[in-house]
Amino acid sequence: MADYLRILTTAALIVCATPALACTCVEDMAVVLQAEQGQDVKKSTAERLEEASKRENEINIKRMARANIIVRGKMVYVRAGEDVLLPSGPAFSSGTQSATPLSLRAVVADFKAMNAIKGKTDNRITIYTGFGIGDCGLASGFLFAVASDREISIALKPFPGVPNAYGASICEYAELHSDSPPQ
Repeated sequence: MADYLRILTTAALIVCATPALACTCVEDMAVVLQAEQGQDVKKSTAERLEEASKRENEINIKRMARANIIVRGKMVYVRAGEDVLLPSGPAFSSGTQSATPLSLRAVVADFKAMNAIKGKTDNRITIYTGFGIGDCGLASGFLFAVASDREISIALKPFPGVPNAYGASICEYAELHSDSPPQ
């Protein structure tokens, strides 16, 4: 009987198991891999943190360069629910490899654009993103921007055929500003 239960349990685990995947920002991997070649294992934590900061800056510079639209503004509200789905269309970078299909539920933000850094949008737009659980989403960044009442600069990809609707992902440029005046 014990062998039967062990076999049944093992079979159930195999059938129910799904691979755990994560978001992969393919276009940024070259910077990380280059930096890791010849890595000195004797470096101090401070030296490694300094190198990581330099890599992050390099990645952000590349993300800004490849973006067509970057706006600075405020998240007016953020919501998610069973009725919030991503519009169809390629609004995410071709270099983004999501672990989940991009046609599933989403997080949506009403955004007040205050300054166009690159490209052009209307003053009020809708930004869709994933939840950040393998789908390359920025949900926690959106929520933090609301909770802290801070401005955010963010690269956007338009959803073709959907007016004033854009997508954002962690694989694109985003910066939360500390100099946002409270309103």
